[in-house]
Amino acid sequence: MRGVEKKEGAVIGVKVTRAFAFDNGSVSFDLVVNNQFYFNNMRIIEGKEKDFISFPSYKGKDEKYYSHCWFRIDEELEKQIIELVKEKLNS
Repeated sequence: MRGVEKKEGAVIGVKVTRAFAFDNGSVSFDLVVNNQFYFNNMRIIEGKEKDFISFPSYKGKDEKYYSHCWFRIDEELEKQIIELVKEKLNS
């Protein structure tokens, strides 16, 4: 857009509003970022080396999965969110 300076947004705060553990070990959760962006049905995926966060996605006609939405997560924020999900599961 003309006249608009592009800036990267900063994640100031995150809150887990719901978390659910499935029998197969996977975890689904809802997340609020900066008290204004709501992400539903996010997942924690067990990777070979570490757990990671997966954003809501859909399966395309080409059988690949595509994210509905996402935001940049560094390693520190990812760890913080995973800890918040664990706390919500234990509450």
